[in-house]
Amino acid sequence: MPADKVMSVLDFGTWALGNFKTTDEVKQALERGEVDIWLPHIESMWSLLAPVHFALYDRSGGAIVIESASTGSTHQPASMAPISF
Repeated sequence: MPADKVMSVLDFGTWALGNFKTTDEVKQALERGEVDIWLPHIESMWSLLAPVHFALYDRSGGAIVIESASTGSTHQPASMAPISF
């Protein structure tokens, strides 16, 4: 993944709100692998990746929960997997 396509998990909310109108658009972008999300390792939790979840809603009633689906690699960003409901 090119460096300009990797973002900190802290920027995810701004990216989603600033680039998409619907939760379906966010889901499609994540499924296409448009970005990789960097999650920090938390030393006090045995260097586990930060257990981050996002819940997004749109005006039409669409909703999506996004959580990390890391492979456990310490060298690669974690992907954020959309889970629709």
